Amino acid sequence: MYQKPPFFDLGLNPDEVNFMYIAIRHLQPFLGASVQVLRLWGTPTADQDDINFYEIVADQCKQSVNGNPILEIDGYENGAGNTTRYVVPVFAFLNAPEVVFIIFVGHNWIF
Repeated sequence: MYQKPPFFDLGLNPDEVNFMYIAIRHLQPFLGASVQVLRLWGTPTADQDDINFYEIVADQCKQSVNGNPILEIDGYENGAGNTTRYVVPVFAFLNAPEVVFIIFVGHNWIF
């Protein structure tokens, strides 16, 4: 977990894609529980309803950022354990502060 927001390089040319890693996990996992991400998105403000956003996961399905796919890290598939991890192309919002807020909606499955 970060103590302050990290800085990500957007790259200097369109052919260069940099990635960030996002993990959602139980801080205190319990036997038989699984995290399932229903929606995951980034906004330029702390307002989860901001009209400007990048959809990372929608209806439990990975999206893409500027045509670049979002990947799940093997062994951490959505809904299959206590952690779900994504590799996401770095993005920013035009005419907005450098900070991007990542927001998620999910639920726990108990098997």
